[in-house]
Amino acid sequence: MLSTSAPVVNLKVLRPSRKRLVAGDIFAMLPPDGKYVFGRVISTEAKAGPSMPANLVYVFKARSLIKSVPDSSELRTDRLLVAPLMINRLPWSRGYFETLTNRPLGEGEVLKQHCFRSSEGRYYDERSRELSRPIEPCGHWGMQSYRTLDDRVSKALGIPLAPD
Repeated sequence: MLSTSAPVVNLKVLRPSRKRLVAGDIFAMLPPDGKYVFGRVISTEAKAGPSMPANLVYVFKARSLIKSVPDSSELRTDRLLVAPLMINRLPWSRGYFETLTNRPLGEGEVLKQHCFRSSEGRYYDERSRELSRPIEPCGHWGMQSYRTLDDRVSKALGIPLAPD
């Protein structure tokens, strides 16, 4: 019998939202260790394929026991926890991501070039334009789910992965 329940993830539900995302939005997520992790919407106009709109997000190393907006120095490209990724709105609508505020993106807060590796070994930017070579940090090409993001964040933090 097939299960219709949502996939199991480590991230705790915070507050579901259907609010429109805007570049510069700063959001929180809560792994099972009880310390918040923070992310940022970099673009709402990314393309995870020729016609698949996506949100380009960064997840940072900043951690906190309280759900408060990190200092700008913690939201810089040299403080990424995992490579950039493209994701849909599900983490927000299901409550795994909670938008805290919006700040305009400043210098040092956006990579000069985004890079994503396809399963065929090709490299693309966030607009589906092929790149001639990889540029680090290089993420995985295509639309990511909140489950794959949960796994990447858990691995980076040394937290056991949620069961399948």
